[in-house]
Amino acid sequence: MDFNRRDANASDNIFDVKLAAFDPDKSYILTYEIDGYSNVNSVTRSINGSYAMGGYIKSKNSGWTEVCESIDPSILKKGDNKILFNAFNKGDYYTIKNVQIKEKQNDLSSPYKIISKIYNDKIIYIRGFVNSRSGIQSLDIQGETIDLQ
Repeated sequence: MDFNRRDANASDNIFDVKLAAFDPDKSYILTYEIDGYSNVNSVTRSINGSYAMGGYIKSKNSGWTEVCESIDPSILKKGDNKILFNAFNKGDYYTIKNVQIKEKQNDLSSPYKIISKIYNDKIIYIRGFVNSRSGIQSLDIQGETIDLQ
């Protein structure tokens, strides 16, 4: 790791975002600006200790890009919410700023939310979440059942 880089300090990868009010029946969006990559699939992030998502599909970019992603309200809470950005691989450098969580017009009627889909060779990368009230407990992909946690 290049310790002369401003992103060499792990403590500056954690952002505290306060939600004055929180309603699990509403939708929320995580917004931030990124320099080094261009979209939600390129960064690895976790909210309040949830499973880390992203970082598998890299789209390099120079300059600041605003990223908006729908987030699962079941991982949020009223008060402080900790968002951790990390690198999936050594040498995956990027910088994050202006991290916010915004309430969105309610659209939780769908049992799941697909944030992005990428087809690459024989691999499909799907990023999203299942509404915790949907009752969906597993996915079936080409005859293989995958339990959701």
